[in-house]
Amino acid sequence: MAATIEYVDRLSTLPEEIRSNILSLMPTKSAMRTSVLSKSWRYSWMWVHNLDFDEIHPVPDLNCFLEFVNRVLEHCKATQVKIFRLNFTMGYVPESVVSKWITEAVRLKVCELHLKVRHIKLPLSFFLNKTLTDISLDFTELHFPLLDGESNITLPCVKTLDIVISSQPHENVSKLIHGCPELRNLSVGIKNCNRPQHYHYKIPTLKRLKLSICQSVSYISPVYLQLPNLEHFFVDGLLCLEFVEEDLDLSSLINAKATCHVKDDGLWVELLERISQAKSISLNITFWNPKSELDVCVEPLPNFPNLKHLEVEGYVGAKYQLIPQILENCSELEHLSIVKPKGGHWNQPEVVPTCMVGNLKTLKYAETRAQDFNRELLNYMLENSNVLKTLTIACDNMFSPSEEQRLLSELTINPRDPKDCRICFVRNST
Repeated sequence: MAATIEYVDRLSTLPEEIRSNILSLMPTKSAMRTSVLSKSWRYSWMWVHNLDFDEIHPVPDLNCFLEFVNRVLEHCKATQVKIFRLNFTMGYVPESVVSKWITEAVRLKVCELHLKVRHIKLPLSFFLNKTLTDISLDFTELHFPLLDGESNITLPCVKTLDIVISSQPHENVSKLIHGCPELRNLSVGIKNCNRPQHYHYKIPTLKRLKLSICQSVSYISPVYLQLPNLEHFFVDGLLCLEFVEEDLDLSSLINAKATCHVKDDGLWVELLERISQAKSISLNITFWNPKSELDVCVEPLPNFPNLKHLEVEGYVGAKYQLIPQILENCSELEHLSIVKPKGGHWNQPEVVPTCMVGNLKTLKYAETRAQDFNRELLNYMLENSNVLKTLTIACDNMFSPSEEQRLLSELTINPRDPKDCRICFVRNST
């Protein structure tokens, strides 16, 4: 006699609070659809504390989209909305409608507000909010009617602000930034800027700063930084920022990363000077007009007295000269990663960098296929790094096991005892 299988609907027996937590992990449209499962699920979606509206309707259904958002906000019964996310760039949502939705989110004591729409008109309630902790704004056009005068902005709980500016005067955005007295994390993206701007950040609480400049921006703009507690600093995009020394304070910097397209050596060296106190630096540089001479950069590079970790990626010069140029000024360097080097044959420097003599412990070399210049570089590093413990060679899938063995045998015939340094190969996930 066949056994009878009894199905138990355990989800429907869960407390309403747990069910609403589960539904809050879904896009709001999906959460709302659970109302057809049974009577016990009919109203569960009304208690979700995350509202996520992410281009759930194509442009022809804009009215349906507007009605859907309005209905959700009207019936929301959560005591507090943790996240309100609106991502709708395919069509035009009227500014007054978006403003109304923001007002509703503020009424629901929203903590995180993420908006990506074409046009935004921020309501008065936004600027005087006491519950917001995280704000993300990405827009084509932003109206700050409140900021036209000398009105105060009070966002006392905001810790994270991520804003992308398109053809917008930075003065208004700066008022918003400095209206967050407890700001810890700031990300500013600049695109389609048709005139030079002044970026002045005086934020004693800031720990993390990211500046992203779109390649369509061609003007050089001055940057003033008074960030005495900054620990993480990232710059990417087109390097068209001139860091002004007046009141500059980045003494607490731990980690710095620059992924930049460089037209002007002077701006690049200036950036290196600003991040020279960091303990960890990652550089991914593309020179628009790479030089054919030995020197990649004609200007002297700064010293990096605290640097322990360095990653170099991108163009490193026709003779790999950027690598020794930097290493010569990193006396305390312990960990070096060279990723996807681009350039000609390795040219051995006349003097061994100080860090290789007494401090360099690990070296990672990525995207090598056992070409001659790779062997020359690796042999040089092995021969002259007196305390090197690990050499990791990251290979792509085109690097065969036989090539591995051949390269390994050629590396281990160096004068230094191969037992002093462990050589290992890893496969890149890509």
